[in-house]
Amino acid sequence: MPGSRLGGKVSSRTLSKEGTANGVRTTATPRQLAEFAFAAWSAGTGYFTDLLADDVRWTIAGNSLASRTYSSKQEFIDEVLAPFGRRFRTPFRPVTVRGIYEDGDTAIVVWDGEGIALDGAPYINT
Repeated sequence: MPGSRLGGKVSSRTLSKEGTANGVRTTATPRQLAEFAFAAWSAGTGYFTDLLADDVRWTIAGNSLASRTYSSKQEFIDEVLAPFGRRFRTPFRPVTVRGIYEDGDTAIVVWDGEGIALDGAPYINT
């Protein structure tokens, strides 16, 4: 989705009660959980949705077909992430984390991602 922005935040409300990282309970900070999740996603051993609670509300701003608010993790995966992922020959993953910022119980990750589309063209999102 070139030109679109996926937006969401990880907060103590978004995380399960004490937070989980690949199913392991932790008292890590939102920043630490985001670091772990993005490292795992980049390595192909996890995905950022590991951070999301089942009842997360995720909004995609803009005018694309996907622009709206999704009311659950599963709805967001089924209607946005799965169709997006099917466009790739090699998975779209983070290649650079420019910064992770934490304010209280909120973490924001600024990152660049890449993958190879089914037609062989590189897909680069910054």
